[in-house]
Amino acid sequence: GAGTAFVMGKDLSLRRSRREIPGMVGYVFQNPDHQIFTRRVYDEIAYGLENLNISEENIRRMVKRTLEWVGLEALQDEDPIFLGKGQRQRLAVASVLAMQPEILIVDEPTTGQDFRMINSIMKLLMELHQQQKTIIVITHDMSIVAKYCDRAAVLLGGRDVFNGSPKELFDNPEILAETHLRAPQAVRLARAMRKKKPDFPLLMNVDEWDRAYRR
Repeated sequence: GAGTAFVMGKDLSLRRSRREIPGMVGYVFQNPDHQIFTRRVYDEIAYGLENLNISEENIRRMVKRTLEWVGLEALQDEDPIFLGKGQRQRLAVASVLAMQPEILIVDEPTTGQDFRMINSIMKLLMELHQQQKTIIVITHDMSIVAKYCDRAAVLLGGRDVFNGSPKELFDNPEILAETHLRAPQAVRLARAMRKKKPDFPLLMNVDEWDRAYRR
């Protein structure tokens, strides 16, 4: 189909703009094994920087800083094949992060991860967000949307059927029914409480329930 796309004001129909996009937008694959291809953690992060004609000294500095960000500095000489899945996920994020994009797109970062790994990955993404990076998470995990996201966009059949806050999304039964999305358990419990007490707040996650309980 026809259409237009702009990234940070740049028209993607122009070849010049498309050449500049890799320095602005980074994409992290859902499966880190589809992205990682070197046999050394350090080399995985350095690869993209080497293609930018950055000096060796600056590459070493940028790789060191990126490894510290993702907690892999002690494993820089390790072969990625020996890392755990959560560590490989962080390495995949790091290899893109080293390019210092303004926008980071992360595809299903929590799929197949345990609770500890999910918290680790999302904590890293939140820290990047606090550093003024734009983080876009593609996910089917509504608990992630409820706990971490400021804004939600719901696509259905190629259409943007909702764009707003997670709270607005989970308080919209029509959209949930149309898109077959299921609100997180914390939200469903809050909505059940509303049946007995209409002014009960729409609590989005465990942290909000905990704060409300303490009050």
